[in-house]
Amino acid sequence: MISIRFIISVAFFISALAGPIKAVAQPAASDNAHPLAIHMKHWIAGSGAWRSANENYEPGAARGTRGWIKEYGVNWKWGPNGQHLVGEIVAITPEGKALSSSFMYAFYNPVTERVTNMQVGRKGHYTTWEDRVRAVPLAYGEPEINDGVEYAPTGEIDITRHSNVFVDADTQLSDVYKKDERGEWQLERQWRWTRVPQ
Repeated sequence: MISIRFIISVAFFISALAGPIKAVAQPAASDNAHPLAIHMKHWIAGSGAWRSANENYEPGAARGTRGWIKEYGVNWKWGPNGQHLVGEIVAITPEGKALSSSFMYAFYNPVTERVTNMQVGRKGHYTTWEDRVRAVPLAYGEPEINDGVEYAPTGEIDITRHSNVFVDADTQLSDVYKKDERGEWQLERQWRWTRVPQ
């Protein structure tokens, strides 16, 4: 039977032959030259907080219904290691109370050289998509289209498409599509996001 001491001795011997392990320092994503900082430049500039009216809002709607929420918000912040962004999506009540709805995560994948995005909802929905890396930030008026896979807690899977355009530094328009039974994209929702001043 091989002893633990023998295994540890062999491991140290092999590591000594291999030489010292060198850590590769990756620049913090919060550095403006990092692909994630370039990709998310418009979202994270200024306050990093955005608001959009709820198109289904109905004054006096029953609490807990979709029509009860007056507007939605997303608040972007760098993660503690400077390698990823976290966006908290909140539902804002008529009284102005922000209720946490879901979280988005964005990070640069150096292997695929793409920005990976994930959204996790409080009821168990999970959506993921990837974006190509750009050398410069998206220009105002330039559309960005991304297709995502949405996994529901029921086991259903949907394909969604977002067509996003920054109109200016403080306004972003987003059209959300889903495929119908024939496999054709149908507009499901429109968002008009406005940056919250600092």
